[in-house]
Amino acid sequence: MHKKIPRSYREESFDLSDIAGVAYYCYPAVYARSILCHLVEQGFSVAGGDVWIRDDSGFYPGYDNWSIETEEDYTSKERILSRADPCFDRAQQVEKAYVTFVVKGPGNWHSELVDV
Repeated sequence: MHKKIPRSYREESFDLSDIAGVAYYCYPAVYARSILCHLVEQGFSVAGGDVWIRDDSGFYPGYDNWSIETEEDYTSKERILSRADPCFDRAQQVEKAYVTFVVKGPGNWHSELVDV
């Protein structure tokens, strides 16, 4: 799925697999809204996301996240943004904040943006 994200965003992403133990990718928070909209427009269901902070020693959880409560809302861009935007706004106020997403591509759920 990472490959479905526009190249300009992928070039600034980081693979969190050493920290999370799976192929997690995080993206600068400034692009969070655009990436979320792109995912929904490409037919992915989006159930939530997390904030990560980057510092000189690497990445650590930002202890902020958002989620969608009902499955029928996973593909509603307006409902997703109503839940995600406050988190994105808070993340953009933190230096070096990054975001990840929990999405459902064709057939199965992926924690964050795992290549499919």
